[in-house]
Amino acid sequence: MMESKNFIFEKIKNERPPVHTTPKGEFRCVGLGTESLEFIFNNMQPGSVTLETGCGLSTLVFGLTGCHHTAIVPNKSHIQETIKSAEKLGVSLDYVTFIPQRSETYLPTLSSAQKLDAILIDGGHAFPIPMIDWYYTQKQLKKSGILIVDDVHLKTVSILYEFLKRQPEWQEIRQHQKTVFFQKNEESGHDNEWDFWRSQPYNTNFRAKFSQLLTSIKARLKN
Repeated sequence: MMESKNFIFEKIKNERPPVHTTPKGEFRCVGLGTESLEFIFNNMQPGSVTLETGCGLSTLVFGLTGCHHTAIVPNKSHIQETIKSAEKLGVSLDYVTFIPQRSETYLPTLSSAQKLDAILIDGGHAFPIPMIDWYYTQKQLKKSGILIVDDVHLKTVSILYEFLKRQPEWQEIRQHQKTVFFQKNEESGHDNEWDFWRSQPYNTNFRAKFSQLLTSIKARLKN
């Protein structure tokens, strides 16, 4: 008898298969928390077009919900262990595509015609990879689409988080521990402008202006 999606999802949450490897080759699970996985499971529909940088528990849940999902991850062992876990748990990966490349290499090649219902940024965390992942995927995200940013407690990702929560086109809809969910309410509206930094609240709020003034004063004192 085929197990229900709800039953399989409970197994994913409870077992949290260790699909990631440490530099020493040890297996561990560093996937999304339970509430974040529940949000994906409850809000993604069969046929939704989704993309993530990284792979793991989230990939299993995207696959379970029937999304046409792309996971971009250069670590082949992560892909292999995710596939093994899917087979063990009974998760179909028929509509999941793994791209074994670095996201900063692959994402600039994305077709602008591909429209996404949801994006999860949870790949490389070294500067400036989270920003690159966002930059090359956000235009493909549909209006009212969902952007998920994981590991906002890390310095590099927190920069992206602080930027997004000040931008009027992005609405923070929930946060579960270190994972934040945004809804895209509109396009940026600056496609025809080259340098529109003054239109970004992240660059023009009081804190930003004070920092700019302080840097300017320090530079003049050095001279």
